[in-house]
Amino acid sequence: MADNNKTPYELRWDILKEMVQITKDEWYAKKEIAERNSEKSGKQLEYIGDFPLHDAVQRADNVYNTFICKK
Repeated sequence: MADNNKTPYELRWDILKEMVQITKDEWYAKKEIAERNSEKSGKQLEYIGDFPLHDAVQRADNVYNTFICKK
């Protein structure tokens, strides 16, 4: 289905799914780096925080407002 035929809700949902995936990829990359660094240094792995779902939602909202609402 073309983007022109999607409702605003469908567009927002697609953008949110994409931003969650991007944020998840970044978070896992950060976690892998922290794990690697702790193994190299011999220190215990420090808590890097939970997955930042709020950041993904905020990113999705920014993308929607910046690119979709300005059409």
